[in-house]
Amino acid sequence: MDILVKIEVNESLEPVVSGIELHKALGVETPYMKWLPRMAEYGFT
Repeated sequence: MDILVKIEVNESLEPVVSGIELHKALGVETPYMKWLPRMAEYGFT
């Protein structure tokens, strides 16, 4: 199985991923700088 997005663990032991890597892996056509604020509305930080 190929890894699509690397998952790391932060100091609070929460899984985290790079927003830019996630954006690329999902193949989102919206530019990242417009997509990110929308994802923040859904609770992503």
